[in-house]
Amino acid sequence: MGAKAGKNRMHVDLVVPAGECAADEIRRLVDLGTRVVAEEQNLPWVVLADPEGNEFCVRSATRWTAERQRPKEPAVGEAPRGAGRLPVAGVA
Repeated sequence: MGAKAGKNRMHVDLVVPAGECAADEIRRLVDLGTRVVAEEQNLPWVVLADPEGNEFCVRSATRWTAERQRPKEPAVGEAPRGAGRLPVAGVA
């Protein structure tokens, strides 16, 4: 397969359900024909590519939930989290 010609039209994140092992799911996907494109210890996801080169990420639901619940400190000059957002009906 040649070099990637451009960006994916869409990017998919697969979240492995809590209680299941992300490493097992990654091995299963590789056995089905995907390949690991990027994997780093300090990142909560692994980037895979299908046989046509379309990239997607696999991550653990447990780590995903913990990261989304952790408050983010605003950067210098950045508005506080949630500032300027309009309320959406039916969403807390």
